[in-house]
Amino acid sequence: MDRLYGALLWSRDRLLPFRETRKHILKQFVGRHYSDNGAEDRVPFNLLKLYTNIYLRMLVARNPKALVTTHVQALKPLAADLETWMNWRISTLDLDRTLRTVVQDALFCMGIVKIGITAGPEMQYEGFTHYMAEPFVDPIDLDDWVHDMTAKRWSECAFMGHRYRMPLSAVRNNGLFDGVSSSGQLRREEIQGQTQRQMNEKGDERVTSLQQDMGAMPGQEYTDYVELWDLWLQHENVIVTVEYNPASGFNSEPLRVVEWRGPKSGPFLILTYVDVPSNTMPSGPVTDQLDLHLLYNETLRKLGRQSNREKTVLLVAGTAVADADRVQKSSDGDIVRVDNPENMKEVQFGGVDQSQMAFLIQLYQIFNRSGGNLETIGGLSSQAGTLGQEELLASQSSNQLKDMQDRTVIFAREVFRQLAWYWMNDPIQTYEAERSIPGVEFTATSRITPQDRDGNFERLNFDIHPYSMQGQTPSQMAQKLNTLMTQIIMPAMPLLQQQGIGPDIQAFLRLISKYEDIPDLDTILRFEEPMGQAEAQMEPPRKPSTSNRTYTRRNVSQGGSGRDDAMMATLMGSGNDSDAANAMGG
Repeated sequence: MDRLYGALLWSRDRLLPFRETRKHILKQFVGRHYSDNGAEDRVPFNLLKLYTNIYLRMLVARNPKALVTTHVQALKPLAADLETWMNWRISTLDLDRTLRTVVQDALFCMGIVKIGITAGPEMQYEGFTHYMAEPFVDPIDLDDWVHDMTAKRWSECAFMGHRYRMPLSAVRNNGLFDGVSSSGQLRREEIQGQTQRQMNEKGDERVTSLQQDMGAMPGQEYTDYVELWDLWLQHENVIVTVEYNPASGFNSEPLRVVEWRGPKSGPFLILTYVDVPSNTMPSGPVTDQLDLHLLYNETLRKLGRQSNREKTVLLVAGTAVADADRVQKSSDGDIVRVDNPENMKEVQFGGVDQSQMAFLIQLYQIFNRSGGNLETIGGLSSQAGTLGQEELLASQSSNQLKDMQDRTVIFAREVFRQLAWYWMNDPIQTYEAERSIPGVEFTATSRITPQDRDGNFERLNFDIHPYSMQGQTPSQMAQKLNTLMTQIIMPAMPLLQQQGIGPDIQAFLRLISKYEDIPDLDTILRFEEPMGQAEAQMEPPRKPSTSNRTYTRRNVSQGGSGRDDAMMATLMGSGNDSDAANAMGG
């Protein structure tokens, strides 16, 4: 065990630069006014928060859902039961909150979750409640993480694990911690409470120091806690739980050593967006934007100081002091007598440097491009003249975003597969699955026993697809309904009528008015009882036999980078009248 502890501390030391970089990014992320331990300088325009919020919204905006499919006909009922159970379990786990935390961590560096099933009684740690015989999905903070830093890839890691804090009473009363000390007494009965500290074992600050003072906090916690480490030894396939005390280090006698009985990939899943060859630690996308963020805000603060130094003064000759005094005391619109107006001159000092302002605009353009066209994917400004062109630009704007979305979906899929593994291999619980039946208005409830789920999950031909992770506004829902009606239902109307299917236009209009927030629809339309079937039949719209087209060419001011380019040309004195008009939005 001493060799394992030595390797663990060495790897924790190698992780120190990554923890420090992440803490520095988080200080910039929260800004100067978050707490006394936030950013040292003012952050007038937080580009890191802008980048993170846009990508979070595009990667995981709401609770995902699971679609379970199989090409084996005999397994379709079981797949339907698995899908129903998973969607219910996802909603009870608040998986969207966990995924948002993990995705945000992966944007800064790497995201980590621990998946398992609670073997013992109900327990609480790190703000999460684990109920007996129920699965859990917990995010792991990089400050609390360790893995074998000698490995080139994750499959080579000899160990990986994390620390957590549990109430002292919960540890002493937990029968799972059955390790025996050299004196013959249970180890859990010898454990003493520990004071929480805001420093890691290497002396670096934890990210929790952003909202708390550094150092120990004696007497500030309501109850006594214990710091434990769960370590998965990948090659031996065992889980080791050990106690750590800041004063004495790791206890050589573990609290628990148990064989890992779970998915082959182990209890931990890692989400990364920018991998580094032959290294397990990735490079976070936000890390690549940090220098631009710092340079932009440094330039912006400099321009602010120039603006504060700007002043306009009236210079007068010695004989025009009386005239200057009368001008100073006058108000706007007053008539003032002056004897020597040629001896007075208004002069402006200081002010914002135009080349620096043009440089600031250029920095934002670079940040926008390096972030994958943030303004387009975030909908921050108009980039085209029509809605269709805007949607086309948004769909083709960033392959970087598409790659990150694919990685997020693959990660969520692996989370689902591990949850499904526990469901299929649970030897005790009998689950009730309630699902709707197509074509009828009632639901059916079926009982799924362990015998129904008997089988090796890896050999079953199930495929689990996460979906519905990206959010959609009511306007987007209305647009989808309109597209469905105009592009699918209306062209297929004759075929639908042959099968006895007809659209409910009243329901369609009511939904559109609801999603588009048009409460006055009833005042312009009169809803009556539907006409008979023969009268209600309708034909799809036909194109006129002849059509006339009129082409109109007009100038439209460019938004986003086009306006910025015009502003820079105007500031540098190389622009023309159209550049000046475009810079002002004309």
